[in-house]
Amino acid sequence: MDLYLTVLQGEQENPDGFSFQFPSPPEEITVESGATFFTFTLLNIGDTNIPNGEDLQSVSWTGYFFGEARIGMAGGAIHTWQDPEVCKNQILTWQSAHQKLRLNITKTWVNLDVYIESFEWHYSGGFGDIEYTIKLQQAKNPEITMNTPQVMDSIPGKVVPDDTVYTCDTSTTVPVAPGGTYTCMIYCTAGRPNVIPGTGSVCDVTLKSRRDDNWYFTCTATGEIGESSGIYINGSPQPQFRILVDGEGYGATMTGTIVTSSASAYVVNPGDTIWFAALKIYHDGSQWRKLYEANKQLIEETAVANGRNSSELGKYLYAGTQLLIP
Repeated sequence: MDLYLTVLQGEQENPDGFSFQFPSPPEEITVESGATFFTFTLLNIGDTNIPNGEDLQSVSWTGYFFGEARIGMAGGAIHTWQDPEVCKNQILTWQSAHQKLRLNITKTWVNLDVYIESFEWHYSGGFGDIEYTIKLQQAKNPEITMNTPQVMDSIPGKVVPDDTVYTCDTSTTVPVAPGGTYTCMIYCTAGRPNVIPGTGSVCDVTLKSRRDDNWYFTCTATGEIGESSGIYINGSPQPQFRILVDGEGYGATMTGTIVTSSASAYVVNPGDTIWFAALKIYHDGSQWRKLYEANKQLIEETAVANGRNSSELGKYLYAGTQLLIP
C-alpha cells in the first residue's frame, strides 16, 4: 500500500503534475467525517471500511521520513527511500503556496482533492529521521449564491460585471520561474470571470479551459526575477493573489530553460540536490541514482574540493557543475 500526492495543474479529472510518493507509509490514518473521527490501521486495510461521501472532511497521519542510515535497517517500512530534507521541503512548499493536490492511497477508494491544512515536523533519533504529522483538508467547491446568475453553456468572450461573486483556489503569493506558468481555478456560475494582472509586463493571464462552472486561467511569468504582479478578479479592489517571478518557482522543473543548450547536459542550480536535479530533468526524482552514477566521479571530486568528505550520494551539489544526462 502506497500514499501519493499529485499536483493538480488545472484538469481535475486528469492531474498531470509532479507526483510525490511517501517513502514510508504510516501505520495508521485518521479520517474525519462530519463530527466523527475514524482511525484505521493501513497494515490491515483489507478488513476496514473507510467512510466516504460528502461528509468526509480531512485525512491525517503521523509518519517518518527516514534518514539514509536507515536504508537496509527498516525492512519493508521504506518503500522507496528519499532524502528526508527534500521530502520535508516539498511538503512545506506546497503548504505555503496553498497548492491543490490529489491524495491517493492505493488499495483503498481514497482519491481526493486536498489542501495541506497543517504540517508539523521535528528531527528524531540519531539516524537523520524526520518525524512529521500532516493533515489534509478535502477541497470542495463551495455553494455560492450569485448576484447575477446566468449559466453559460460555452466559453464566452464577454466577461461578467465587476463585483460578481467568485471563489478562487489561490490566495497567496505564488513563485513562478521566468517563462513558467501557474494555473489557478476560479469558481464562477455567472459566466467567464474577468481576470487581469496588475502589471502586464510581469505576468500574462490567459483562459486555459472551462469545466462546468470551474474556469482555469494560466498565469505566465514574463517579467524579470524579483518582480511581482497582483492578479485581480472581477474588478476586486485588492489582488486575489500575486505572481512573483522567481528562478526556482513553478515552471523551473517543467520547462527546458533549466537545462543547458546541450540536450545531454544539465548545469546545477543553487540549492540543487541530486534528487531535485533528477526531478527537473526527468520529472521524476526517483531516477536520481542513474544521474548520480553517470556523474559520480565529478560529483565526489567537486564535493571534496569544497571541503567535504563526500557528496553524501549527491545531497551536496555545487552551482555551475555540469552534469551529463544519461
